[in-house]
Amino acid sequence: MTGERIYLYDTTLRDGAQTQDVDFSVADKIAIARDLDRLGIDYVEGGWPGANPTDDQFFAEAPDLARSTFTAFGMTRRPGRSTANDPQLAALIQSRARAVCIVGKTWDFHVDVALAIPREENIELIADSIAALKAAKGEALFDAEHFFDGYKRNPAYAAACVKAAYEAGARWVVLCDTNGGTLPHEIDEIVRQVIGEHGIPGDRLGIHCHNDTENAVANSLAAVRAGVRMVQGTINGLGERCGNANLVSLIPSLMLKMGHDVGIKPADLPLLTEISRKFDERLNRAPNRHAPYVGASAFAHKGGLHVSAVEKDPSSYEHVAPESVGNRRQIVMSDQAGRSNVIARLREMGMAVDPKDERLNRLLDLVKQRDTEGYAYDTAEASFELLVRRELGEVPDYFTLKRFHVTDERRYNAKGELVVESEAVVRVKIGGKEYHEVASGNGPVNALDTAMRKALEPLYPLLDGVKLSDYRVRILAAKDGTGAMPRVLIRSRNGDGSEWSTLGVSTNIIEASMEALVDSYTFKLFKGGAVSRG
Repeated sequence: MTGERIYLYDTTLRDGAQTQDVDFSVADKIAIARDLDRLGIDYVEGGWPGANPTDDQFFAEAPDLARSTFTAFGMTRRPGRSTANDPQLAALIQSRARAVCIVGKTWDFHVDVALAIPREENIELIADSIAALKAAKGEALFDAEHFFDGYKRNPAYAAACVKAAYEAGARWVVLCDTNGGTLPHEIDEIVRQVIGEHGIPGDRLGIHCHNDTENAVANSLAAVRAGVRMVQGTINGLGERCGNANLVSLIPSLMLKMGHDVGIKPADLPLLTEISRKFDERLNRAPNRHAPYVGASAFAHKGGLHVSAVEKDPSSYEHVAPESVGNRRQIVMSDQAGRSNVIARLREMGMAVDPKDERLNRLLDLVKQRDTEGYAYDTAEASFELLVRRELGEVPDYFTLKRFHVTDERRYNAKGELVVESEAVVRVKIGGKEYHEVASGNGPVNALDTAMRKALEPLYPLLDGVKLSDYRVRILAAKDGTGAMPRVLIRSRNGDGSEWSTLGVSTNIIEASMEALVDSYTFKLFKGGAVSRG
């Protein structure tokens, strides 16, 4: 059934924070919550009040959300305590959250081993806690931990646990595939049994699938088809172990593929790509180029036949319009390219070329030759544009790198600490004058970058504010060991947030790095309309 209202519940600030090497600051949490609210997510879970100082401070400073319901997370009352005498329930009730979600055991194995209490007592914990939180906050949710594993082992008991939460007044009973081992056909079958045999209506049921991100998305969609009306997940599938249900993939699938209303306006759906990439940037990691919908390569076309068809009708190789999710089409240049690739890329660069222009064949041959030499332009759009424009004589002679020299010194300083220092010397010709600059840096590439900027920025202030955001090396001929051919890819970012990639290839990794750096400076100067000082 399509057209049903599906509610979205984001757990990034708590579930996502459990990811290895992820440590959100209070400022991070505030910024992420605001982005989710801007997108229009129904529920934003802020964390667990009382669990740690960061969550305590965040709940004290939590922003007022205009569209999302700010939610706190906790657990059922402890055995042996009443709801009125449980400190962690008190923290949830006293928080600024408008709703509260608590987790409880629904797998008899966990009740017996982890809680070590009678199974009936666990059911009482669930019912008492939900009733108390609903009375205090107005809206209570129940995360049925390990529900699917529990149901497969003991259906009657797992169903009794979730039914206790439902009858106690839980707005949502969320069926959790905590271990992440359940398959879509099992999800479908069990959800239908919960609705049909155990009497919990779909508009009170949610789903939260963990572990393998791709499987979690498939499981979540299976649960929606089976009748649940709320989906939990995180931005980019962030989570413990192998990940979480990725809301960035689920949202367009629910909206564009299944026709559901998820509370997000179609005009706001393009925010997905921006929010996904901003989130990765906040975590200081490179976005997944191949991520569904929002990845830089999600709408990339490389094969000549594909590009030819896309030029006639994009739907021939695109299941949705890239603009609908805030992404863009990318025509890739490589040895797989045909004339259609060249024409499309030139058009993207603002160059209108007659398809019969004989220069197209020359350019195509040049690209294919360079590709055999290791220049993979499918990931270096700026270097490709410079290649084309240089071939057409459009790139001014801004500067010439005459020579460079780099030294690395490993030594012990006066404090007896082991340090490694890099120093670069460059000689650059600008116009009729040569500039000789020296700089140290954190590694040879950083030292070269710093020395080059000392020479260039006084005459080309456009370069001020350009930073290197990523540096990658790939060995093209690994069989040659240390004598192999490295390819260096450099990603640069401007102060306004725009980015571009350049590359260099050489048997010398420093030479390859310098080639990529020179292309980066040149591309910025060209796109910025700089006038040559020659």
